[in-house]
Amino acid sequence: MNISKINGKIFKKMLISGANYLSQHESEVNELNVFPVPDGDTGTNMLNTIEGGLNSSNDSENLGEFMQSLSKGMLLNARGNSGVILSQLFKGQALYLKDYSEASAKTYAEAIEMGYKTAYKAVVNPAEGTILTVAREGVRMIINDIDDNTSINSLIMKLLFQMKIALDNTPNLLHVLKEAGVVDSGGAGLIFIYEGIKKFLDDEEVLRSTGLVSKKSLAKSNNFKEQNLNVKDLFNENTILTYGYCTEFVMQLQPKLKNKTFILDDFISFLHQNGDSIVAIQDDLIVKVHVHTKTPGVIFNEAQKYGEFITLKSENMNIQHNETMTIKPNKKFAIISTVESNEEDEILKNIHADKTLKMSETSTNDFINAFNSVNADKYFVLPNDKNVVLAIEQAKSLTNKNVEIIDTANMVEGYFALESLMLEDYDTLEAEKALDLLNEGAKSEEAILIAIASKDSFMNGIEIKKGDFIAINKGNIILSSNDLSYVALNSISKVSDDISAVSLFTGKDLEIDPYDILDDISDEYGIDGIVLDSKDEKYILMIGVC
Repeated sequence: MNISKINGKIFKKMLISGANYLSQHESEVNELNVFPVPDGDTGTNMLNTIEGGLNSSNDSENLGEFMQSLSKGMLLNARGNSGVILSQLFKGQALYLKDYSEASAKTYAEAIEMGYKTAYKAVVNPAEGTILTVAREGVRMIINDIDDNTSINSLIMKLLFQMKIALDNTPNLLHVLKEAGVVDSGGAGLIFIYEGIKKFLDDEEVLRSTGLVSKKSLAKSNNFKEQNLNVKDLFNENTILTYGYCTEFVMQLQPKLKNKTFILDDFISFLHQNGDSIVAIQDDLIVKVHVHTKTPGVIFNEAQKYGEFITLKSENMNIQHNETMTIKPNKKFAIISTVESNEEDEILKNIHADKTLKMSETSTNDFINAFNSVNADKYFVLPNDKNVVLAIEQAKSLTNKNVEIIDTANMVEGYFALESLMLEDYDTLEAEKALDLLNEGAKSEEAILIAIASKDSFMNGIEIKKGDFIAINKGNIILSSNDLSYVALNSISKVSDDISAVSLFTGKDLEIDPYDILDDISDEYGIDGIVLDSKDEKYILMIGVC
């Protein structure tokens, strides 16, 4: 087909094809990680983001209306830095196309240009050689060649050609890519999306891949069988609904309603008549609500008078009350942390983490839900992974909560940030003092992260063989060997000359006794240490050195 203009319905079909094509290359994008560690999730994050947007979008023929719903859905479902940047690229397009019922190639090219400018603004220190560069250079090189006679087909073809040139050049702009021998994974993911769009325009059907189900997607499964719950044990004919339903939804308001104007304060008054534990916020046409009620249907029916749901859920608190009833009113501050395992969840909650999120559940909306799950004046968030920071920042911008992000790049830093509060009288601790302690604690120890190399590589002057144990400190590989004990013992002296104690955090795949490693370290350096069984999913062993 040859298309001169796109409307909402056509563009949605284009994007579905793009998302489907990305799904076919999800693992390929994941494997383009810089470090030779099998933890790449760029493809998964981008796929979840665009599919979340499409699942939340409307079917309007009006392009502007469709783009608004798509953008909101992508913003809320964005995961990882690559997903957040992708959502910002389409947010810029939506802003430009807001008043367009359809768009020519020239108009859409201008929208793409607005997209990369919006994405650059969303990143505090944008680096060249990333998805940002690929998005910018793709449209910048063709924008002056697109006119009223250009077809959408020709625009996408030209755009792809230039984006591929930009992607091939990313190793020349970012040293770590060249050293690892890969191109930028986010840029590759963006190209796969537009490749899928081109295939739709070329009348090629692109189906969603069913060959790959990522472990991060599997981790979100939440059925009775996996929880070992028996419905018959939970309910019988005499069961009384004691706690009601924990009800949450995100709704997009309809801007033009007959004889109906949505007023947040009035809606909150309605919620008070039908429930409690209420949190309700509004951002432009998006309304986010949390309420405990015995009549969720009444709440949903009233809300739907003003718009349509993007997401909604209602959970019976007879099952969930052990978790949901821990919400405490009037806390001075609450601490939210990401974790990789149930063991890390337990470790951090024992030292004052109020809420934890598994790394598989760190979308923008997941963080908004976390903020709403605890009533506090301030919220301190421990990312424990650089890849979730943009999602936290985006969640912060979409809520009225007072949120501070603590600079923790891994579980070790997150643990010692929280441990810094243990010497204080926690019940009387003021938020500002807690913030200072968390920041100081996060950097009080050096963190060494040990993983198994997934491929041959050469980084930071170190030759790495597939299967080697590699030690990482502050984003740099500092040692590699096929002997784990050797790596653990010798990496310590590379990060500190003055060592007083060590802490070992075990990974789920650790096959040797961590106390044997601790004994070797104690004998070598004459220091004490502890072992924490964290069962980390990503690293086989983590060492905190002070």
